[in-house]
Amino acid sequence: MQHAREETASPVAPTQGDPDPLVQRLTECGLRPDAARRLLAAMGPAAVQRQLDFWPQYQALYAAAGQTIRDSAAFLAAVRRGYVPQPPPAPSPAPPAEPPLDPEAQAAAARLTALGVRPNVSRRRAQQYPESTRTQLDCWPRRRGIRRPAAFLVAAIRYDYAPPPPWSPPRAPRPTPPPPP
Repeated sequence: MQHAREETASPVAPTQGDPDPLVQRLTECGLRPDAARRLLAAMGPAAVQRQLDFWPQYQALYAAAGQTIRDSAAFLAAVRRGYVPQPPPAPSPAPPAEPPLDPEAQAAAARLTALGVRPNVSRRRAQQYPESTRTQLDCWPRRRGIRRPAAFLVAAIRYDYAPPPPWSPPRAPRPTPPPPP
């Protein structure tokens, strides 16, 4: 019975100073020698070599995420799945610079921003609808009872709301006629 156990014993028993360079590289990556030999037996040397070639990229991906590979579980899982790490995507090019606004449009955009409109929206509205922007800003002091001024102004400029009627002070109440005698 003991003889059968020796035959079925794992052929990956640890040895000192393993001559296999793949096992040595896997142990440098954090695997125990017996786990490295099991991995080689299961995956084959070519697959393991291909994954070992990507080991620096694995480390870089973990470092970019602020992590370190403390154990080889993630590496082993990736090797078994045949995962090949991709380099991080190249940074996207900067968006094209907006053309500069003329001084009148800049002043209108600054007034809109002062009234609570976001700077990028105020620049866009002043550039796309210069006449409507000018009209709405000129009649803004006459508008009453607006709960959300920024939203109202953006909509008024975009949809070209009609200006309010001219403002006049409230009239004095009419005197009541005297009662008849």
